[in-house]
Amino acid sequence: MKFLKLLACAALLAGWAGPASAACSITLRNVTSALFTSAQGYSIFNTGDTGQSFSFQVRHPSGQATCNYFVTLTKGGAATYAGRRFSASPLFNYQAYTSPAMTGILKDVPDAVAGEVITGTFTSTALVTNNHTYYVNIPAQQVIAAGTYTDTNVTLKLYEGTLSNYTQRDTATITMRAQTVDTTQVCVGCVTAFDTNAHALEMNFGTLETNEFKTGTIRVRSNEGYTLKLQSTNGSLLKHTTTPTSTVAYTATVNGVGVLLTGTTAVTVATVSGVTLATGTIYDVKVTIGNVAAAARPGNYTDILTVTVTGM
Repeated sequence: MKFLKLLACAALLAGWAGPASAACSITLRNVTSALFTSAQGYSIFNTGDTGQSFSFQVRHPSGQATCNYFVTLTKGGAATYAGRRFSASPLFNYQAYTSPAMTGILKDVPDAVAGEVITGTFTSTALVTNNHTYYVNIPAQQVIAAGTYTDTNVTLKLYEGTLSNYTQRDTATITMRAQTVDTTQVCVGCVTAFDTNAHALEMNFGTLETNEFKTGTIRVRSNEGYTLKLQSTNGSLLKHTTTPTSTVAYTATVNGVGVLLTGTTAVTVATVSGVTLATGTIYDVKVTIGNVAAAARPGNYTDILTVTVTGM
């Protein structure tokens, strides 16, 4: 019976084993929400990611014991840490990190491992406030409609201890918010990729020949919808540079569809609603020379086609 009693006592002692009680009453202070708005808003067509740093503090009251601590971040409105988002529809992703290199996804227990939490230590019993930073990155070229997008389900958590033995001491709600604006862009002559600096294209026919043609490319990208128009300065005529009464007619098509440019007003080529891809929508313009024999005078002939894109 004594042997059995000793076993029972051992079991009772084992039942009390567990995390140590909290050693200090640490708190979160001055937590900054991640707001990408106004001048710091998200530009949907920038080729580089948009990242910022945001601050918070951990306060150690006077007279408390020394202790280790770490800070975590919940998933927000997403089902996984990899899927953090301002909005699910339209999908607008972001990610939070522990380092300015945007490495070490900031997670919560029990999922977090070393490098995925922000750590600190108080080595004094005095009143001490430690400054910390978390980092938020928005991947480039998420083309979504203009608006303000918010994830309000994010919580910063403060734990005393280590990842293997911890006690939650404080929490703070964080707002993740990003603002986008109406943006419509056009490039002319940009064949393989969108080029914001490409705004002109010369179709040089050399010696004009009847039915000779040349092509050029227009790209339009937008998050608001747009109208694309073409306008001929000379009404679909190439005019002699010194004798404008001498002309050569030409025809134009856009994506294989004829565009009547015989007037001097702009002609609507396309009206598009909604959001395009970041690479833009391609419009292939083809210009075909008419009867060259009708020209009364040798020399140089020109016309100007003006491309106008207006956001809705």
